[in-house]
Amino acid sequence: MNTTPKMEPQTTVLELSQIIESPSNTRKRFPPEEKLRELGESMKAKGQLQPVLVRPNPARPNSGSYELVFGACRFRAAKLVGMNTIVATIRDLTDVEALEIQIIENGQRSDVHELEEAEGYEAFMKHGYDADKLAEKIGRSRSHVYQRLKLLTLAKDVRAHFLSGAIGSAVALYLARVPTAEMQARAFDETLEMSAREAADYIRRHFMLEIAEAPFDTKDATLLPSAGACATCPKRTKNNKELFGDVKGDLCTDPDCFSSKKAALRQRTIDAAKKAGREVVEKPVDKVSYDYGSYKFVQLDTICRADPKERSYGELLKGVKDGPKVATGFLRDGTQSDLLPREEALAAIAKKHASVRKAMEAPATSDDFIRENRVQEQARKLAIRELVRRVEKQKPPKDLLVCCCEQFVRIMSDVLERRGVELLEDDSAQKAVRATEDESILRGLLVEMIVEVDTASDGALFDLYGVKTKDFVKQARAEMTSTPEAEAAE
Repeated sequence: MNTTPKMEPQTTVLELSQIIESPSNTRKRFPPEEKLRELGESMKAKGQLQPVLVRPNPARPNSGSYELVFGACRFRAAKLVGMNTIVATIRDLTDVEALEIQIIENGQRSDVHELEEAEGYEAFMKHGYDADKLAEKIGRSRSHVYQRLKLLTLAKDVRAHFLSGAIGSAVALYLARVPTAEMQARAFDETLEMSAREAADYIRRHFMLEIAEAPFDTKDATLLPSAGACATCPKRTKNNKELFGDVKGDLCTDPDCFSSKKAALRQRTIDAAKKAGREVVEKPVDKVSYDYGSYKFVQLDTICRADPKERSYGELLKGVKDGPKVATGFLRDGTQSDLLPREEALAAIAKKHASVRKAMEAPATSDDFIRENRVQEQARKLAIRELVRRVEKQKPPKDLLVCCCEQFVRIMSDVLERRGVELLEDDSAQKAVRATEDESILRGLLVEMIVEVDTASDGALFDLYGVKTKDFVKQARAEMTSTPEAEAAE
């Protein structure tokens, strides 16, 4: 054990040639040469206002040389203007003590890059500190330390853009939360022209997933053993407030893992179905709310078009003996679904329900199909109207509504006109949205544009607000048969 007492700090004048720069100093970026030269000329003219800090060279302790702990800008400036000496305070410091001083000193300087600060934290943690102890040691919040360390997960190319100033620290942190280099590169390209707020919102919507929408049990650690359970995962925003304190909601930040768990659940479902002797339909199928007659498989809640009372297959099959075997399948969003072979289901239903059998025996004409398609289209319009009405009662932030609507209206100006939003003369649709004061109109616009752009999202929106197209079929049929157009068609 070394019991040699430490030397007392002393301030003296040292030759520049006696000093070497510290390899542990993570600061690698310095002011441009002209700025350093200005500093050096000022030191020559007015004197050195603050000594640099050095310690005896640990690699050559008795050589009379010293390692620079902090003051690299002054040291480099003195060299540039031809100074031979510099005022220095000599302190006997261990490696950890020197590193601690460098980290604290760099953290107080506004011109030290956030990545260099993060690298300093990483170096310090190699000496037995965790993030919590480090935060206490340097007088920073835990969230500050966690967020700086997260920057070290930036991919090489994205890190280079950050260092060059192409993106700021806020956007860099959002990108660092994206789990893979490929996804980070894509997110960087897609958010390059956005503000920090816009980039945060974009990354949240495109690279994070709602935990509540997971089709698997988030407490199940056996589904994907290498990942463990979502309930305790640090990549879940709810579980890591130090890193994701600014992110609203409970989100998964690793969509690849989320997707792998969905695939694992799918395989587990398939294996269980086969073991139970069930037929498995592995090819994704459409969610069928109404039987148009062109599907091989339907769901239990699909409306049977051959039934005059428009009941679902599940309702019609209640009490039917020797009914079709239910198969296990998957909808296009990956959700597991019980499927019925349509023809077998119809045959079983016809044996019990005379009205269905009679409708099946009556030959359908092309006019029947056209009329029925019109009824379904009208039912969908009525369902959308009801969906919009329910959404308009909600109170999401107006800024979010404006942002979403501006994106959609680039391709949906016709929806604006249909909704009665006045397009100002020589103005863009985006500006028209921003000029809309009524938030309920914005909410309705957003819903209409979503269902216009992507019909695959209808199901999620309708389910969220408890709206079912089938509930409007009778109303649509009544409206269609009472209009002059319908009478003319007859």
